[in-house]
Amino acid sequence: MAELARRTTICEMKRAGNSVSDIIKSIGYANLTVYRVVAAFDGKVQRSRHSPRSDRKRTKTFLAGLKRTWKADPSQSMSKLAQKRRVSPSTISRAVKEDLGMKSYVRRVRNLLTTRAKALRAERCPKLLNYLKQKGGHVRVFVDEKKFVVDEVANRQNTRVIAYDPSEGPPVMQSKNPASVMVFAAVASDGKVMPPHFIEAGLKINTAEYLKILKDVLMPWIRRN
Repeated sequence: MAELARRTTICEMKRAGNSVSDIIKSIGYANLTVYRVVAAFDGKVQRSRHSPRSDRKRTKTFLAGLKRTWKADPSQSMSKLAQKRRVSPSTISRAVKEDLGMKSYVRRVRNLLTTRAKALRAERCPKLLNYLKQKGGHVRVFVDEKKFVVDEVANRQNTRVIAYDPSEGPPVMQSKNPASVMVFAAVASDGKVMPPHFIEAGLKINTAEYLKILKDVLMPWIRRN
C-alpha cells in the first residue's frame, strides 16, 4: 500500500504541472523511483545530462586497453579479462557489449580444406551446376550416416548445473567403449524418406562396404519410389 501511495502522490504532482526535480525536492523519494513513475505516467520525461562518476571504471583509457587486449588475443574469456584488470565480470561484460559493441561467441568449427580438395571442388562444381541446369526436373537423393551411442551426451560449455559446489551436480556418466549403432538414411528432393538402415555392429565402413550399401539398400528403394 505504501508503494501505491507513493506512486499516486508522484502522479498527482506531475498532473498538477510539477517538474521531476520539484517532485524529488518536495516529497524526498528516491530519484530513480520518481523518474520511473513519471516515465510510466507520460513516457516523455528523461534524466537530464550529467557528468559521469569520478570513480567509474569504464573510462576511455580502460576501454582502449581492453580493446588492445582483445586484438592481441580474442579468445580470452570475460572472466579472465576481469581478473587481469581487477574489475568485476559484469563491468567487462557491459564494456564489451555496450561500449565496444561486441559479444562473446563460441568458436565455430569448420572443415579444413586442403589444396587438393579445393582444386577438386573448383573442377566439379561447374559440372554439377551445368548438370542441374539441364536436368532440373530430376529427383535428387541425399544420403548420410550417423553413429548413435547409449552414453549421455553433454556439451562441456553449455551443459551446466546451478550449485554451491561442482561436486553437488550430477555427473555425466560415460563408458570407455559405449554400445553404439550406425544408421544409414536417405531423403529425396520430392520429400520421400527412406526407412533407416541399421548397419551391422562392428562392420568397418570403407569404400567397398559403402558402395555395397548404396547398391543393396539405396538403389532398391529408389527403384520402388
